[in-house]
Amino acid sequence: MKKAPRTALKIAAVYTATSLILSGMVSLGIGRQTIFRHRAPFTLIEVDFSTVDGIEPDGHIYGHNHLGEYIGFGIDRDTYPEGLKIVSVMLWNPLNNYSDDIVERYDILSFE
Repeated sequence: MKKAPRTALKIAAVYTATSLILSGMVSLGIGRQTIFRHRAPFTLIEVDFSTVDGIEPDGHIYGHNHLGEYIGFGIDRDTYPEGLKIVSVMLWNPLNNYSDDIVERYDILSFE
């Protein structure tokens, strides 16, 4: 009877460790696209360091992250002025492998 709880704890520990390792790899840009395409069922938490570059003709604010990739910030010019440094933390949907399925995103503004 005691084997079942230990087995469940081991499975949970392996799942958590794998999710953390994959999250770190994604944030560092290691195997990023492959991990995103095959992430289910793991929970990925991505951390991006970004800079606001400007405003598109339609009013959307854009920038680039520490890997040189495009990132959008909405349309609030007062919150996201050009040159602002931002740390974004994104939780990717663990239930599928869709390319843009972020469940939750938090932008932490830097006032340097």
